[in-house]
Amino acid sequence: NIRYAWLDLQFPAAEIFEPNAGNNGGLKQAMRGYVFRNNRNHYSPCYFVDNRGWNSENARGFLFVGNHLEGGTRFVIGAIREALVSGNISYHRTADWKYFECTTVEDLVITGNTFHQFKDADYPDIPDTAEFISVIGYTRNLIITNNSFSGIGKSLCRLGSYGGASIQNGGIIIRNNTYSRCFSSGASLVELQSGNWANIQIIESLIA
Repeated sequence: NIRYAWLDLQFPAAEIFEPNAGNNGGLKQAMRGYVFRNNRNHYSPCYFVDNRGWNSENARGFLFVGNHLEGGTRFVIGAIREALVSGNISYHRTADWKYFECTTVEDLVITGNTFHQFKDADYPDIPDTAEFISVIGYTRNLIITNNSFSGIGKSLCRLGSYGGASIQNGGIIIRNNTYSRCFSSGASLVELQSGNWANIQIIESLIA
């Protein structure tokens, strides 16, 4: 259903999957290499990827580069691992959905993008975006740098919502981004819900 996801990443059932003889064709290694480059998504309220299947945490190698997003386009629901998001432009966004709604994150780089909520005095009812990214499990090595954000109404990141105190998280870098009309709800830049956290670096300039 293209109105829900470009790629519905459901894996073959374990009992019918037949790995090849090499070291790159098993359940842990074969699910890799998903490229979304130079697309225009015009007012389809979909995710690029729905990755919530039973083998979702073994999917890796996601590339989102040079895409144009309008309306309510979103990137990922589910797990994301070893991914680059760069050079994308969201310039006519009219929905309040999150860009990333993740179960787990590992090795995700988001850099050099423009994420702008549509704003026009003739259309005063257009809402701000909610959180930019939320993660309900672990977050390991998340880098958000050199992006332009506008109209993020809640936190930029809400991490570890249901992970529990035993979940190990870290390697968070957020720096050199610009913000316009963001955090109108009084939310913080980063909201850590639960879990153990280490190696967090935030270097930003926020103007009240």
